[in-house]
Amino acid sequence: MDAVATESSLSQKGLNWLARERASGRIYKVATAAMAALLVGMLALSVTVLIGGDDPQSFLSPPLIALLLVSILIPAIALMVLLSRRLAMARAEERGLAGGRLHTRLVALFSVVAAVPTVMVAIFASLLFQSGLEFWFSDRAKGLVENSVALVRGAYDREVDRVSAETTTMSGDVAGYLKEVSIENPVFAQGFATQVLQRNLSEAIIFTVGPDGTIQSLALVNPYDRALNEVITPKTIAALGNRESVPVNSNDRIGALTRLDYGPGAYLYASRVFDPEFAKQISGGSSLLADYRELIARSRLYQLRFNGALLIGALLIVGLAIFFALKIADRLVRPVGELVGPWAELKKGIFPFEFPSTNRMTRLAYLRLPSTA
Repeated sequence: MDAVATESSLSQKGLNWLARERASGRIYKVATAAMAALLVGMLALSVTVLIGGDDPQSFLSPPLIALLLVSILIPAIALMVLLSRRLAMARAEERGLAGGRLHTRLVALFSVVAAVPTVMVAIFASLLFQSGLEFWFSDRAKGLVENSVALVRGAYDREVDRVSAETTTMSGDVAGYLKEVSIENPVFAQGFATQVLQRNLSEAIIFTVGPDGTIQSLALVNPYDRALNEVITPKTIAALGNRESVPVNSNDRIGALTRLDYGPGAYLYASRVFDPEFAKQISGGSSLLADYRELIARSRLYQLRFNGALLIGALLIVGLAIFFALKIADRLVRPVGELVGPWAELKKGIFPFEFPSTNRMTRLAYLRLPSTA
C-alpha cells in the first residue's frame, strides 16, 4: 500500500508540475525553441543531402526527397502553431479575455484539421510525381536516347568514311587512266564519269592549285551544275596536310578531298548528295541529346523546385487555416468581450451602466445596491 501511495504521490506531483509549467507558459516557450532548432537542423541536413554525393546533379531517390520534405514540413507546421498560440493569447488579452482558451483551442483544431491532410497530400504528390519522372532521369532512359542519336550519327559517320575511302581509291584509278590517255581525251572523260557512277558518288572535280593559290579546274562531273571550284577553299586544302583525305561536308552533301598523282598541286574532290531530311534528323537528334543532357544536369534542381513548391503550398494552407481560426475566434468572443467592461463597472459599484447596443444581450440596467440602513 505504501508503494502504491508513493507512486500515486509522485504521479500527482508530476502532473502538478506539468500543469504549473503549462500555466506559466514555459513549456510552450521550450517547445517553440525546440521546434525552431529542429527546423534549422532539418534545413541544414536537406541542403547537405541536396548538394552532396558523388554527382550533385543526379536525380535523387523519390522516397528520400519525400522524407526530407516531411522532416521540414512537420517542425515548420508545429512552429507555426506554437507561434500562432502566442498570437491568439495576445489577441484575447486585447479584448479583455484572460487566457484566450477559445482562441488557442480553435487555432489548434483548425491547424490539425488542415495539417494532417495537407501533409499526406504533399507526401503522395511528391512520391507520385517524382516516381513518374524517375525513369526519364535513369541510366536506362539516358542510354535509350543516346543510342537512338548514336544510330543516326553512326550512319552519317559511316557514309563519311565510305565517301572518303571511295574518293581515295578513285584517285588511284584516275591517276592510272591519266598515264594512258590525256585528260582532254573523251575516253578519259567517259572513264572518269564511270568511276563516279560505279562508286555511288554524285559529283567530282579534278583541279590544280597554282603557286599563287589559284584553283584551276581540269575535269569535272557536275550534273547539279554548281561551281565545284568554289566548294574547295584554301583552308580545306591546308587541312589536308599529310593525310590521305579530308572530309568536305555540307547540309546536303558528304564529300572528300584527296591528292591526285598528276603533277604538283593536283587534287581530286568527290561528293555524294543525300536527302536533306537526313541532315535534319542528325541536327534534330544532336539538339535532342544536348537538351536531354541539360535536363539530366538540372534534374536535382527540378526536384528541389517541385518539392519546394509543395512545402510552400502546404505551409500556406496551414497558415490560412490559422488565420481563419483567429478570425472565427474573434467573432465568437466579441459579444463576450463587450460584456466584460460593464461587468467590471458593476463589480466596482458604478451605476447605472449600459450594455453596448451592438450586443445581442443589449439591455439598459439600472441597479441599486440594497440599503444597508
